[in-house]
Amino acid sequence: MTKNQLHEVRREKRVRQWELAAIARVHQSRLSLAENGFISLKPEEEERVAQALGEDPKNIFPEVN
Repeated sequence: MTKNQLHEVRREKRVRQWELAAIARVHQSRLSLAENGFISLKPEEEERVAQALGEDPKNIFPEVN
């Protein structure tokens, strides 16, 4: 999996993983796995996560076209 910027962006925004999970409607364990490079989030999950962080998905998930 391509390295993503999810962890760095989330920390910069001072958002806890469980808070982001609740806002983006993505299970916290999936966020953890994605941050650590074990899985890729589904495109719709990436959109919700990016929106919750106020970022463009391309800035967080470079593999997004």
